Amino acid sequence: MPITIIGMLDEREESLRFLKNCIEARGHPTALADISIGKGAITPTLLADISGDKLAEAAGTTLEMIKKMMPKEEIKAAAVMSEGLKNKLLENHKSGELPGVIAVAGMTGSLISLSAMKGLPFGMPKLLISSAVAMPSHARELCDFFGMRDITVMHSMVCANPDDERRGVHLRHG
Repeated sequence: MPITIIGMLDEREESLRFLKNCIEARGHPTALADISIGKGAITPTLLADISGDKLAEAAGTTLEMIKKMMPKEEIKAAAVMSEGLKNKLLENHKSGELPGVIAVAGMTGSLISLSAMKGLPFGMPKLLISSAVAMPSHARELCDFFGMRDITVMHSMVCANPDDERRGVHLRHG
């Protein structure tokens, strides 16, 4: 049973690859779900196990139609992708192929992932690593996902200099 890793490959390929490699190094299989809706600037080299096309299809549309909504209807595009992700995750859960999910995202990816995770059974492991959820300006958009929920949210590590991270230097506030 693969742990599903969720993210936008066109924005966070390096982080998703790192997470995938770490989980697999511990002996757990993974399935990477690409929730890219055309915002990112990266042409990914990592291939998704669950493509955006399959997620769009699970929402009753095409990825091309979702991308055409951008940027005028970004919230609608995110909602459609989230619906497809939720449907695909529930399908995998019902067939016994989903032990848990982990997402790495910014604001749009967080909204897509959290909406889908909210539809999964209570108690199933769900983790969101996000660079946006701690921002007070997004509190209104995110308040429906917190409280009596079983979704764990973790702030992403931000390093000012990539060389610092490689040397093991950790940045702290304070």
